[in-house]
Amino acid sequence: MFNRILVAIAEAEDTSQTLRVVTELAEAFSAEVIVYHARQRVVHPTVVEEQETIPEAQRYGQLMAAKLVKAGVKATALVESVRPDRLADHILAQAEAAGSDLIVIGGHHPHNLRETVFGDIGKALAHRSVCPVLFMPSAPP
Repeated sequence: MFNRILVAIAEAEDTSQTLRVVTELAEAFSAEVIVYHARQRVVHPTVVEEQETIPEAQRYGQLMAAKLVKAGVKATALVESVRPDRLADHILAQAEAAGSDLIVIGGHHPHNLRETVFGDIGKALAHRSVCPVLFMPSAPP
């Protein structure tokens, strides 16, 4: 049923539950996993806000893929620099390019000011994805 799974994760979230579920799904369906990590950039007229450097983002993506590989899952990392308002577009484009049968979104957090301004990523994925989307709950506070 699922040959390729794209799992989108952020460094700020607890990925343990997400990786555990993705590992079980990948094992059950003998699926390949693409770990998608977006290095978010907000460009202002005078400054660029970045939550992490390019090397930090690459290391994080590789670390998460390595955890899956260690668990016996065929996994690769894909890291991109994106604007927050284009994140859903990038996730959907990468899922389509990879031929993903499932998108897993790690730690979908409640609405905040960014989502109010730029739109809810979860809503965009749920409405525009051509494959199933699994939203993982946020870790308890």
